[in-house]
Amino acid sequence: MSRGPKSSRPSSRDNRRWTGILVKAIAVIAVLSFMPFFFSGDGTSNDLSTTFAAVRGDLKISVLEGGTLRALESQKVRSEVRGHPKILSIVDEGYRVTAEDVEKGLILVELDRENLEREQVDDQLAYQADASNLSRVEMEIEIHTLERDSQMKQAQLRKKFDHMDFEKYMGVEASNEILDELDLERLILSGEASGSYSAGLDLPDSDLEEIEEVEEEDPSASEVPRLAGTYLGAQAGVEMSLDDSSGEVPEEPADLVVETVMSQIPEVDFQQYASPDKLGDGEASQKLLEFDDRVSMAKRKLKLDETELEGTRRLFARDFVNRNQLETEEMQVENSRLAAKAAETARDLFLRYEFPKEAEKRLADYEESLRHYVRKNKETISRLVGMETRLNWAKKDVARRRKELDEANRQLKKTVLVAKREGLVVYGGVDKHQWGGDHIKEGAAIRQWQTILTIPDMNTMTVLVKIHESDISSIEKGQTTYILIEGYPDRPLAGVVDKVSPLANSQDREMNPDLKVYDVTIRIDGFHDWLKPGMTAETEIQINALSDVLYIPIVAIQSEGAKRFCYVANGGRTPERRVVETGEFNDQFIIVTSGLKEGERVHLRPLSRENADTEEPDSEQDEEKAGPAAAKIQKPATPEGITSRSD
Repeated sequence: MSRGPKSSRPSSRDNRRWTGILVKAIAVIAVLSFMPFFFSGDGTSNDLSTTFAAVRGDLKISVLEGGTLRALESQKVRSEVRGHPKILSIVDEGYRVTAEDVEKGLILVELDRENLEREQVDDQLAYQADASNLSRVEMEIEIHTLERDSQMKQAQLRKKFDHMDFEKYMGVEASNEILDELDLERLILSGEASGSYSAGLDLPDSDLEEIEEVEEEDPSASEVPRLAGTYLGAQAGVEMSLDDSSGEVPEEPADLVVETVMSQIPEVDFQQYASPDKLGDGEASQKLLEFDDRVSMAKRKLKLDETELEGTRRLFARDFVNRNQLETEEMQVENSRLAAKAAETARDLFLRYEFPKEAEKRLADYEESLRHYVRKNKETISRLVGMETRLNWAKKDVARRRKELDEANRQLKKTVLVAKREGLVVYGGVDKHQWGGDHIKEGAAIRQWQTILTIPDMNTMTVLVKIHESDISSIEKGQTTYILIEGYPDRPLAGVVDKVSPLANSQDREMNPDLKVYDVTIRIDGFHDWLKPGMTAETEIQINALSDVLYIPIVAIQSEGAKRFCYVANGGRTPERRVVETGEFNDQFIIVTSGLKEGERVHLRPLSRENADTEEPDSEQDEEKAGPAAAKIQKPATPEGITSRSD
């Protein structure tokens, strides 16, 4: 891989990689020790170590890593049932699901549904109860609408009739003049005489928000009552809205009496209308004319009686009539005088008392009919507001119960899990430790969203390997990979890198915070029916292929500070300690870019300073870099990033 050696191995490198390097180094030394070609000089026994001649040629750079087989795509059968239901039945692990099984809907897992059935029955009963309550509220609104129409019609007629009675009594001209001056309809119906009638419907903002939320969920929830309330408000000549409602159902108002308006409406002096000319053709005018006629008739009769009495008196003086007849006529005149006075008194009493009293009563009746009309309007609106609130909450309850019932039915259906894809049945998942496959069995309790089965697609298999952070920069998608399956060493496979994770594996970091590895997915070429998920595989990812390079065994390189060096055979004499520069490497060999020639032999076994000619530092600066470590015996070391590919 494209990297150069560093001065020291990072502390995060795990012991397994060191062990692999040392094992491989010992194996290489053991093999080379039996090959005469690799012995220095004449091969005498006083050679200090086995040697290797530097070779120039082609060198492949690759990464070796073990991994686990997995399917590229899998169907995960998860439990979507709430709680912890038990497994009643489950298909055997290792069963191969066929296309026929998928077509027939083979039951893979069946979960306990006893608790869900009880919940479903409870939800069904609750839904029916709420639906009945909704129907009852809707029926009450319908009945109230009919009653409202009847009551408002009666109130309208009462207002009309009382207006006619006042007009009948006072006459058209006088009544219109009085009502126009008082402006009763505008003051009472608009609410100006006793405050705004709509003020009685003001509600807290919190209640308004609740109703708005209900209407957002079901815009038609209050359509009919609202239209009815708008109609009533239009009838009353008042703009009233039913958009306001409270969360509580108000009690039916016993008597929403409008505040008295008599103190705010000026009193009428009916005496100014006490003449036939001003009263016109009204009932009061007719009565006044009757009184005038009676007075006139009484006065005429009195005058006639007085004339007759005067004649009788003249006749009595001549003795043509007796005294009895005279006294009788005198009594008749007195009676006529009393009758005339009584007629005048009756007329005066009518004008002073009966006329204003009756006129005031008729006007008061008309005012009361106006207030009654407004009161009935408010009563119906108030009741309608409460019913609308109950209707909204009833609809909300029904919708909630409907959702709960639907969810209960869905939960029951989810207790039976069927096959939807061909493949091999694996309990839990491919990684037993991760998916809990060892705990999947009949009678086991399953939590919601737990993976019960995994059915991998066997047509495309992959190998999941974990690459150390020192090597991950060299791994790219599309790189050729050679694969050996443990247990089938005679069946090599080929593949390519399919996916490289951009982040380190979090699970491995939890177990060892200093270890950072990245998941790499390798797709195996072709279909092989003998491959199964979970198999162990060894992979070799081809990183680079270098031509015409000089390389030596990696175990021949040692480190001291920032320098790399090796021991070069010196024709039987003490080996030469030579500083070299290195390049890329694989699990066995490392490239030497300077400091060594082709054919020169390097020692593969560690040597002490006493057995080697040491190159002194070229300058005081190099000597300072070497520091105290230069005086120590160096063991065979691998540059930064070199890892064992056999672990």
